[in-house]
Amino acid sequence: MNAIPESELQRLYRAINAAIYLAWNGRIGEGFRTLLDGRRRAEWLAAEETPWAEDLARRYRNAAACFAERYGERLISGAAPGASLRE
Repeated sequence: MNAIPESELQRLYRAINAAIYLAWNGRIGEGFRTLLDGRRRAEWLAAEETPWAEDLARRYRNAAACFAERYGERLISGAAPGASLRE
C-alpha cells in the first residue's frame, strides 16, 4: 500500500475539523457535505488510478460514517434553530 501524502492527510483533517465546527454551529448538513465532497474527490483520484487514493477514500467514508452516527438524527430531520449539539 502506498502512503497517503501528508498534504492529503492535512486536507482530510481540515475537512473533519470543519465538519465538526459546522455541526457545533447548527450547520450539520454543511458539515456532512464537507466530508462527502472530500470522499468524492478521493474516489475520483482512485478512478484516475492514484495509488493511495482508495485508502484516502476509505478514511473519508469512515469519517462520514462517524459523523452520521453522531449527528444522524439531526442530519435527517434538521436541527431545530438554537438546538444544542453538545449533549
